[in-house]
Amino acid sequence: MRPYLVEREMHVRDLGFLEDPFSPFSDSHLFCPVSPHTAVLEGVKSVVEKGLGFCVVTGSEGMGKSILANRLVSYFLGRPNDFRAAFVYDSVGQLDTENGMMIALSDALGVSRKRSAEKQHLGIIEEMKIYHSVAPNVFVIVIDTNLKISRKVLSWLSNIARESCPVVLFSRFSVDDEPRKGSGTISIDFQASLSSLTMKDAWEIVRYRCSSVSQPIRLFEGEVFRYVWDASNGVPSNVIDICSILLDKVTDLTMVPISLDIVNQTLLEMSNGSENEARALLPL
Repeated sequence: MRPYLVEREMHVRDLGFLEDPFSPFSDSHLFCPVSPHTAVLEGVKSVVEKGLGFCVVTGSEGMGKSILANRLVSYFLGRPNDFRAAFVYDSVGQLDTENGMMIALSDALGVSRKRSAEKQHLGIIEEMKIYHSVAPNVFVIVIDTNLKISRKVLSWLSNIARESCPVVLFSRFSVDDEPRKGSGTISIDFQASLSSLTMKDAWEIVRYRCSSVSQPIRLFEGEVFRYVWDASNGVPSNVIDICSILLDKVTDLTMVPISLDIVNQTLLEMSNGSENEARALLPL
């Protein structure tokens, strides 16, 4: 473990937390079911439960796609009598081509690599047929990537979702961002785009995360959280990052709430010392 992470873990435990409430990792147990995200999950589940269908969830960086994807996979894995899930997380940028997507799915499904894309595709289809012939539950593929997926790849995934099993794609870019020329047919059964949170939903995420690790917290109440929310532009990852940095500056939980001087100084540091940029982060 990196020295900073060890130091951070010791710090949050000294404050009384069982673990870091503002971990940068997409831990599904820290997922807070605020209404926009819950609506997405319910929409996806309704398609998956039918046994076939293509779902696409998009949003810019930091909007919560990865934690939603992890939460969804946890939901499926927690119901082995009803579902089996294969999770494809793209950390090396291999899913932007049809062949790369096929290889990633084949690896997740345990399909051996073939000499041609056509044989790779047939291998995936055959694996699905074998599975469905012996298993009563729904097989679902969940893909999480920040890449811009081409319409050719989207068309291939759409075909898999119509013919073999449900496919859920979390991607940074909208389907409509890619030109349609020579792309093939894309049939989407559920589509949603994640956007900035309201202040109420952002606060609920912070409250939920702190309570989930056994420490109801008042450090961010009132004016403090208004500063946090305004500086974050409603982006979930920004809210978490700012709260995480502020928590580093807390020496004990009697600092209720955190001093606005500390908040101002933190925002100044986050803006690389620029007074103008720091003022832009502060509420009007």
